[in-house]
Amino acid sequence: MVPAPGRVTTLGIGSTSPLPDGALSVTPSEVRITRATNWTGNLFFHVDVPMQTQVTLVINDQPLLNARLSAPVAFWREAFHPGFSIAPETFVRATLPNIDREERIRPEEEAYRVPPSKVQVLKRVLPSSDTARELLVAFRVNEQGQVFAAHVLTHDAQAAAYAENFKQWVFAPYVVDGKPVPFLTVMKVSF
Repeated sequence: MVPAPGRVTTLGIGSTSPLPDGALSVTPSEVRITRATNWTGNLFFHVDVPMQTQVTLVINDQPLLNARLSAPVAFWREAFHPGFSIAPETFVRATLPNIDREERIRPEEEAYRVPPSKVQVLKRVLPSSDTARELLVAFRVNEQGQVFAAHVLTHDAQAAAYAENFKQWVFAPYVVDGKPVPFLTVMKVSF
């Protein structure tokens, strides 16, 4: 574990191998990884920060994430996954991204993390772009299906502008035990 101001970061190659010296640099707003060509296995990365902390994740000098995080996030097998404030629970989520059921975001909250296959989008407002794009977007949705926060997790210079479009999306209410609940889902959006 690597402590840094306002953040706890955990990394690993495979299940037990430590990272090589010099592979990781952490500052209050940037996490930088230099991935050696002789690494084997997969990289697991967990970031837990205070809400709305701006985080940039750079791997081999390529920015992959540039967002104000509203929840912990994991990077595993070249994809981002929403997580818990406890790294092992985030690891389970990240390594089982296709789990086919809803999960509470935190035990004390009514909000749920829901796979994109379980939600229905009623209204999409896509950004305009000169080039084709595929973005990973985290949607926080209230009980009525309205988006109250949208975070573009993929690094993109226009991420903030695109997020304004995604905030106009509308989802069908998500129901647990007969009651609509707020939820978080992460979807790939192509346009």
